Amino acid sequence: MVLDQGRVAEEGSHRALLEGGGGRYAEMWEMQQQHHAMKDGEEGVAEEARRLKRKAAYDLRMQNSNGGKNEGELGKRRGEMKESKRGSKEE
Repeated sequence: MVLDQGRVAEEGSHRALLEGGGGRYAEMWEMQQQHHAMKDGEEGVAEEARRLKRKAAYDLRMQNSNGGKNEGELGKRRGEMKESKRGSKEE
């Protein structure tokens, strides 16, 4: 049952009210579904941000605990560049 300004505007089961289309019940239900979808999307983005933050903190801890020896790909490239410079100085 759907009330509008204190009066019965629509009656029926959930399915019947949705299938009737265009009614107040169907309109409110659709808005609620959109709100939930938007909220779920925001939560997904927030979870991804938390995951990236945890990974960055972990990478930093690993770098600090290994004296910078485990810096990942960027560290490997820096090391290669240092080796390359040393090799050219020795020649």
